Amino acid sequence: MRGILTYRSNDEILKAISDETGRDGGGIPKRKGALKPMTMEVLYKYGGLNGVEIGQIMELGYCTLSRGRKR
Repeated sequence: MRGILTYRSNDEILKAISDETGRDGGGIPKRKGALKPMTMEVLYKYGGLNGVEIGQIMELGYCTLSRGRKR
């Protein structure tokens, strides 16, 4: 139960990242640079999403996503 309560919705996470960086949350998947892998990692750790779900949000395949998170 504690694990469920600690997770945030992906909309909350994308909004917090866009507020902190000053960039549109919907535009993060289309951008290059360090923001994209950082967003993937935050969605994984704090959003409780798996690789396939994050791939759908970020418009990436699973292999690209896992490589980006490792970097």
